[in-house]
Amino acid sequence: MLRCARALPALTALAVLLGLGASGAALAEGSRTLHPATGPGSTGNRGVMDLSNGLYAGVARQRQFLYVYAQAGEVILLGSRNRSNGGDVLVYNPQSFGARGNETIPAASNFSCASQAGRGTIANRAQELAGPNSADLTATVPNGFAPCWYVAPSTGIYGVRFTAATSGNQTNTADIADPRISTSLVSAWDVTVRANLSSLADLNGRVFTYAWAIYLTANGRVITNDLHYVSSDGFRYRQTFRGLDPNRAVFYANPKGFIDAGAPLYHDLRGNSADVNAGPSFTAGVTAEAPTYPMFFSDVAPAGPNAVEVNRVLSALAIPLVPQQPQLSAPTFVGNAGGYNTTVNSGGVFTFTTLNTLTYEIVIRRGSVGPGADPNHPPGCVDDYDPANVCNRVLTGVALSGNHAILWNGLDNAGFAFPVGNFDFQIVGRNGEIHFPMIDVEGNA
Repeated sequence: MLRCARALPALTALAVLLGLGASGAALAEGSRTLHPATGPGSTGNRGVMDLSNGLYAGVARQRQFLYVYAQAGEVILLGSRNRSNGGDVLVYNPQSFGARGNETIPAASNFSCASQAGRGTIANRAQELAGPNSADLTATVPNGFAPCWYVAPSTGIYGVRFTAATSGNQTNTADIADPRISTSLVSAWDVTVRANLSSLADLNGRVFTYAWAIYLTANGRVITNDLHYVSSDGFRYRQTFRGLDPNRAVFYANPKGFIDAGAPLYHDLRGNSADVNAGPSFTAGVTAEAPTYPMFFSDVAPAGPNAVEVNRVLSALAIPLVPQQPQLSAPTFVGNAGGYNTTVNSGGVFTFTTLNTLTYEIVIRRGSVGPGADPNHPPGCVDDYDPANVCNRVLTGVALSGNHAILWNGLDNAGFAFPVGNFDFQIVGRNGEIHFPMIDVEGNA
């Protein structure tokens, strides 16, 4: 069966989609954040954590790996639906975990929830919603669970991995109201940071990942939750699912989406299997860019309820808290005949300098030359800077801060040579560009 992955169009720096809107305080971070009692994610089905080892599009594991920022002495509290049935929660001290979304699991963890007997079980939906009691159990929340806990020995970003149950498997229904024990999945999970062992005050906004891997184990089950992202240049986004039917899928974000000849493709990727790692697009030379941007489960709005803690994470990741505006200067063209002049079918080189940019777009406007004047000119073309206009030529690619030289071969988007004449061009430098690949989704209500 042919499977597709969707990449959304880019947003320019002046058209930034912020994750705005007020939200109430949440107890704990984890599946409760994805599926709260009310609001986005409270209806539809549960995005159940996948623990498989497949590799989507060659860049993102089906196996979920999480990150959590903690300061020295703070407490990381943990829980899982699988804990009482042999499931574990493992914590790894700050270190390099390899490729984002395709992490290398360290040989040994620095903490295992199994070392604290009787701790870490989220037994039902009520406990999932309530979150953990204090680590030392001197303070409780109504319906709270007894977490396992780890005191952070140093300030940094820790790795967290959940494991499957070893017994008591229950059929996964992806029912939000009924989290199930699973020997291959994790239905309910929690990673919460607090200041000390007796605290009940959650430091939300500390947990993130680079790829969200889920498995609902059947089609016709849909998700309605939010995810939150921050690009490497500091722009913040909210992604809202509105009845997406993924079955098994992975979600992430990066600056280019899918790549064709080094430039963003701005189209779907076509594969030939559930892993979407081979097929028509790959045969044509298209590749998938790896997950790049951190994805949060809690609101990341600059003025939102988690702003202080999110900013701590972004600072640790060296992501600016306030995006820098893009700048482009000294645009020019040098043709093969010298200066701005070129011969038909030859083209030339565009040069420009950018600051605080990620990508560029050059549109060469061919104009409204009629088919009578130029037999190669498709009829019905309009005189504009539309990059999709087949009479124009669009050149796109990556352009980080610095000097750039982009070659043009003299052809339009349809592959015909520009005729004799004078033609204007437009160069745009962008930041805040983001793509949201959704690998192997099946439908959207």
